[in-house]
Amino acid sequence: MARRAFFRVDLGPETGPVQSMPRFVPKWGTAAKERSCSDLRRIESAPDGQTNHDAVAAKDSQDQLFGYITKPGLICGYASEMTASYMLTIKSAAAVTPSCAHRSRQEEWVLSLAEPRRRRPGSYHPLMDFSPNPDHELIIEAVDAVCAQFDDTYWSERDEKHEFPWAFYDAMAAGGWVGIAIPEQYGGGGQGITEGALVLNRVAASGAAMNGSTALHLTMFGLNPVVKFGNDQLKETFLPRAAAGDLHVAFGVTEPDAGTDTSRIITRATQDGMGGWIINGRKLWTSKALESEVCLLLARTDGEPGEFNGLTLFLVDLDPEYCDIAAIPKVGRNAVASCEVAYDDLPVEAWRMVGERGRGFHHILHGLNPERILLSGMACGIGEVALRRATAYANERKVFDRLIGANQAISHPLAKAHMELNAAKTIMMRAAWLYDNGHDCAELANTAKYLAAEASFFAADQAMQTHGGLGYATEYHVERYWREARLQRLAPVSQEMTLNFIAQNIMGMPRSY
Repeated sequence: MARRAFFRVDLGPETGPVQSMPRFVPKWGTAAKERSCSDLRRIESAPDGQTNHDAVAAKDSQDQLFGYITKPGLICGYASEMTASYMLTIKSAAAVTPSCAHRSRQEEWVLSLAEPRRRRPGSYHPLMDFSPNPDHELIIEAVDAVCAQFDDTYWSERDEKHEFPWAFYDAMAAGGWVGIAIPEQYGGGGQGITEGALVLNRVAASGAAMNGSTALHLTMFGLNPVVKFGNDQLKETFLPRAAAGDLHVAFGVTEPDAGTDTSRIITRATQDGMGGWIINGRKLWTSKALESEVCLLLARTDGEPGEFNGLTLFLVDLDPEYCDIAAIPKVGRNAVASCEVAYDDLPVEAWRMVGERGRGFHHILHGLNPERILLSGMACGIGEVALRRATAYANERKVFDRLIGANQAISHPLAKAHMELNAAKTIMMRAAWLYDNGHDCAELANTAKYLAAEASFFAADQAMQTHGGLGYATEYHVERYWREARLQRLAPVSQEMTLNFIAQNIMGMPRSY
């Protein structure tokens, strides 16, 4: 009969003494800390006494796996918190075959964990913890409490009247949610994009949808390049005010003739001969320009259109003497205006440059990847509130003497929407974790945005279908969710361009444009 060997990772005194006599106790040193989940190994004794290194490490009721565990029986050989004092022991819950060769092979394998091994750069990340986070639960509870004060009627009125939701914004600012991702030294919450995404998800899921979440998100992500690359004067002047909610920020990148091709930007910043700059040009789809005091603006200082190098980032004043701002009429999200802004000889002082001259495009990536993640949270939130309304309606609406939710033509699409939203939100959380922990998140940030946009619109569309003709009426609010969910598939980057990014940059396929 095959006999199974059992693993136990003992993390020192805090977990109690090692049970049973260890046959060997190798130190878990620095080299072993470089193990990833690819180092999962499974030991099982075959009938002939040989060891199958790809089999599952069994676990019975008397053996527990301590430390970093993906699921019962699977031990990940890496944890950033592990130190050289941590030890790995192997014991058996049954009589182990007393073959010296058998023991030697097991010992050989475990000891091999401590040997250095080459890895492809960027191929390894520490473990992400999917267990419930009490801090995140408190954030969700607190944000839900604020949002409960602003019902769907409030948001419908703001949308219909094209009025910025000042009462909502002030309430969120008072709670410190606007500056949640700004460093504590500047008065912010010192949290990451993960927490910012959770805040915006709950805002959108309350029924505020895009009108509520985009009233906040530009401050959360827009100033990220300032945090990363800004000089001390920029940080000290603007970050405390942004954290307090006193400073509204816009983001100026898109231009009429450039569109998605950022390298074609022609808004020009020229030196004024006194150390400063003069900016001329036009930007489209600048959200919150009417309410904002400053704008994070990408302009060309060097080179010609078609080049990414030569673009420089500035934090400029939206001075009405030099800036002409006009709202663009649009289908939805009308409480937060999208604007065309014309810059006519706008003076900019030298210290308002963010980061290095000519490196602006690279700097804004520190704002764009978080933006993808935050928008994923918003999109999922819109889908969640649409699904919640559709489910409630399906559970109370009777047609032909039975609840419409009993019909699979109703229930199955809603179940599919639920699963797709969960999947998109999981990728969003993973992308946010990568960003907050200093890893490359471009692939997953774009993936999260794509999946969330698809899932959100599918959920909103099914909510419309579930309500039938009433879904087209403003009374039930799902038409507003539907309009705002549709926007996610267009902005700030289209689904097609996201697929291009994945195909070309991740999969290595040839460029088609």
